[in-house]
Amino acid sequence: MRSYLKGILALVLLGAPLLTLHAQLVSEYLIKAFLRMDILTEQSQLVIASSLRDSTLLLPLDLGEGIRLTRANETRLTIETSEVGRSDLRLLQRKDGSYIVGLIEIIRGEGLTTDSRLSFYSTEGEKLSYPSISTPSRAEFLSGLDIPKTSAGYRFLELLTPLPLALSWHNEGTNLYAELLPPLRDEDETDKALESLLQMLPRFVSHWNSSTFTPFTLTKE
Repeated sequence: MRSYLKGILALVLLGAPLLTLHAQLVSEYLIKAFLRMDILTEQSQLVIASSLRDSTLLLPLDLGEGIRLTRANETRLTIETSEVGRSDLRLLQRKDGSYIVGLIEIIRGEGLTTDSRLSFYSTEGEKLSYPSISTPSRAEFLSGLDIPKTSAGYRFLELLTPLPLALSWHNEGTNLYAELLPPLRDEDETDKALESLLQMLPRFVSHWNSSTFTPFTLTKE
């Protein structure tokens, strides 16, 4: 079961790079929006923004106190904001050629229920009320699953309350993914019946169409 969860975490949490990497050129639209968001302290955000304009920047950039810049390219920034928190910014181009920024904030840690929040900003850093998108409900995640009335089945349902929702961006494109990362206890790790149920949990995807995100649909990606 641990290998199963590690596979999901590699896709969702993205972790720190195994090797030191050169950061790629980051769009000024993204840097400007980031500077005006309330993600870290003003000083930390200024340090990161200054570093992003340095062509010799190596990743990960460690600012201490659990804060690390782990990804930087033209359209995306990923920042570990604490030992359990991460902010993932994605530049999204609209049909008229302008841009907005999508921000995923996720909390994930041992003993914590995974929680994700999605918001959008202008390139001036102003929070937007659009585009709006509804994430999959508990019923949608459980739809079609045959959950047995056993200890594993009851534990499975218990792990999904509250819903441990994890949102993530596609590594390269603008697709948005939604899946569940339940907070397992040590004894859960050896429960094969529970592992089988967890492996049945679906993954959903939403596509950016240059004006809004499409409704979430099931995906095998």
